Amino acid sequence: MPGRVHELDVLRAVSAIAVVLIHVTAAPMAALPVDAPSFLATSLINQWSRFSIPAFVLITGVVLFHTYGPQRADGGAQAAFDTRRYLYRRFQAIGVPYLVWTALYLLFRAPIEGSWAQLPATFVLATFQGTAMYQLYYIVLVFQFYLLFPLVRGLGRSRALGWIVAGALLLQGVLMWDTFYGLFTNQVTNPWLVGLLRFRDRLFPWWIGYFAVGVWTAANLRRVLAACRRLLWPLTGLAAALLAWMMVEYMGLMANGASVGFAASGFRPTAYLYSLVASFALLGFGGWVTEQDNPLSRLLLALGNHSFGIFLVHPLVLEVLLRLLRPLSLSPAPYLLLVSAAVLTGSYWLSRAIAALPFGHWIVGRTR
Repeated sequence: MPGRVHELDVLRAVSAIAVVLIHVTAAPMAALPVDAPSFLATSLINQWSRFSIPAFVLITGVVLFHTYGPQRADGGAQAAFDTRRYLYRRFQAIGVPYLVWTALYLLFRAPIEGSWAQLPATFVLATFQGTAMYQLYYIVLVFQFYLLFPLVRGLGRSRALGWIVAGALLLQGVLMWDTFYGLFTNQVTNPWLVGLLRFRDRLFPWWIGYFAVGVWTAANLRRVLAACRRLLWPLTGLAAALLAWMMVEYMGLMANGASVGFAASGFRPTAYLYSLVASFALLGFGGWVTEQDNPLSRLLLALGNHSFGIFLVHPLVLEVLLRLLRPLSLSPAPYLLLVSAAVLTGSYWLSRAIAALPFGHWIVGRTR
């Protein structure tokens, strides 16, 4: 990316932390009684974290159009775009680590599931579906945007970009509303459609609004970052209000018999609005925190620099840690504090250690 945009690095860092929190809170949310105070606190952390993958998709739109778009941020023309070279670099940075971790997670799970004989066929299926581990669906999703980008690259300088972004936001909003509430009220009964909706978390139409906002942000990068910094507190207050709305809706869905996984889903229209506002609030926070060199800014920039590695390795660290802690039967508060800190710290240092190896870019998408 031409020049470091520290606001994006901070957004990456906080999003990586949030992804870890989503997966750390999943087990307690499934096990705790719904009327327990610890369930409400754990759910609040989980719901706060729901902006994370949308933020990563938004960042993808920013980075692609800022790096490869037809126009630089300073108004000059970019170098000639080479589709083959672009796809090769994207595959090297994201595709190879994805294949490596798909294989590693299948090998990690095989002794538990007793699926050694099915490993070759499982690897092929898991590669296309992103099912080797619960976070890898995102890579399947982002590859669709990588393939889409050469076809829409010219939109970065289109006079109709605002209308196109509005249309993409509307399309995603309609899809989210119709499919989420349709599934909740059992209005979707067609077996083929139900099967399709089961994989909506890795199909780009359900994320197109976030990506389009990223494109618009890249086209107006300086103005957007300045506005986010100036409006940091109003954006934070609006995000807090939307989070409160999400929690009310979440508890209402639980009271009406929805499963925890469905009620907590980020595919609700309320989560859609919250994720957009929270992402811009965090861009403003990134501008504020990196104005001067301090321990917090250094920590966040370091985490942002290794966010993709943390994303890839954290389920492995979490699974190993849970097996070690199982005999202790920790109560919810110590569990959340200890496990969250240990998983984030362990994932960061493991990612950093791998990145330092001569072949690190084949595993975590980075060079030394």
